[in-house]
Amino acid sequence: MCEFHGAGAACPDDPWHPDLKDGDHVTIIAYFNDSVGQVAAFTFKARNENIASIQVEQARPGAFRPIRTQEEIEAQARTEAIDDMVKALGMDYASTAEYIRCGLIYDAGYRKQVMP
Repeated sequence: MCEFHGAGAACPDDPWHPDLKDGDHVTIIAYFNDSVGQVAAFTFKARNENIASIQVEQARPGAFRPIRTQEEIEAQARTEAIDDMVKALGMDYASTAEYIRCGLIYDAGYRKQVMP
C-alpha cells in the first residue's frame, strides 16, 4: 500500500479516473513494461457509489509515495497555509522574519475562511 501522488505524473492524453485523488491510499498489484518504460497497475476505492467499489488504474512508478503520517499531513497543510499568507501579503519571496510571523499567526489559530 502507498499513497497516490499523480500530480507530477499526469498525462493529458490519458487522464486519471475521476474518483482518484492525490493522497488516496492505493494498492499496487503489478508492474509491467510498456513501450515507454515501467508501469504500475494499482487498485483504489472509488467514491462513486454507482460503480464498482474497487477500481483499477495504471501509472508510472513516480506517481506514488509512502503513506504519510498524520503529523506529516498536518505539517504540509501548515506550510501551504503559511505560503498562502505570504502570497496574500503580496510578496513573491518572504524573508525569514515574515515567514516566522505568518507561522506564529497560523499557530495562534488563524485559518482562512472559505466563503460559499
